[in-house]
Order: sequence, then C-alpha cells, then structure tokens
Amino acid sequence: MDQATHKRIVSFIWGIPDDILRTRSRNIQLIEHTLDGLLDFRGHEPVLHLYRQMCRHYWDSDPAVTAFYVNAYRELWDSD
Repeated sequence: MDQATHKRIVSFIWGIPDDILRTRSRNIQLIEHTLDGLLDFRGHEPVLHLYRQMCRHYWDSDPAVTAFYVNAYRELWDSD
C-alpha cells in the first residue's frame, strides 16, 4: 500500500467518524456510509470502539437501521 492510500485510510477511520460524533451530525447518508466503511476494518479494537460509538449516536435517529448495523457486525465478525 502506498503512502497516499494509507493516509486516506487513516483519515477515513478516524476523521470522518470523529467529525460526525463531534458535530452530532444527523446526515443519515454520511452516517450509514461511514458505518459501511468501518465494517471493512473489522478485527481492530479501536475501530470496533468507533463503530459502537457511531451506532450509539445513530440509535436516536433510526433504531431499526442501527440494529441492522449491530447485527451486521455480529454476523460478519463476531466469533462463535
């Protein structure tokens, strides 16, 4: 992976969720896109922490969709 790609990944993992949480954004498309992206970085404890924070943040806006994301994580990445 080249340096530019690595920087974009780090920016995505930390920057976008942090901005959403800090500003208390209710931009549904951005939140869902970010949750989708975070699913790709499973298995990393700090990313899981961000994912959980994002789900908690989104819960008030749409509990049903948030439950989908919680279940998606469990189905894809939780060990039995």
